[in-house]
Amino acid sequence: MIAIKAFIEQVIYVAIIAIIIELILPKGNTKKYIYIILSLFVLLNVISPIIDVVKDTNMQTVLDNVLETVSGNAESIDNVDVKEFSEYKNEKVTEKLEEELSYEIKEKLSSINIKFKDLRVKLSDEYNFEELEIKIGNLNSLGNRKVEKISNAISMISKEYNITENVITIIEEGE
Repeated sequence: MIAIKAFIEQVIYVAIIAIIIELILPKGNTKKYIYIILSLFVLLNVISPIIDVVKDTNMQTVLDNVLETVSGNAESIDNVDVKEFSEYKNEKVTEKLEEELSYEIKEKLSSINIKFKDLRVKLSDEYNFEELEIKIGNLNSLGNRKVEKISNAISMISKEYNITENVITIIEEGE
């Protein structure tokens, strides 16, 4: 509790100092640069406790402290496996990244009037594209111009996301 109080006091002091310096500064080009430096200074002071926690390499100790604080009983930490927790976290990050990339690519395809039925992104453990699957209607019904447009879209996506075109799969589905 004392650490939280000290952190809040530090943030308040830094904010007051930043406000005073900002009020003293003359208007002009130099104010922009000093304002950026002040903003970075305030930001660093706010995130410094988080950085200190991240620097702690003994994750088991951190988990012990958290559970002891929450439940008053540190023995329940024995059921938590740090490696499993890390793997779970990586899976969730990968899922979220796949969702975001899928949404982003769908938006790009829609913006250039490419109609598709479904789009799926699969990433590797290192967050590289493993597979990009785009389901579209019958290519014969689209005509040559549409097929060329889809080919150009694949090239655009390949270049923009730095992935090889062989990772991109177009699946033709009947309408």
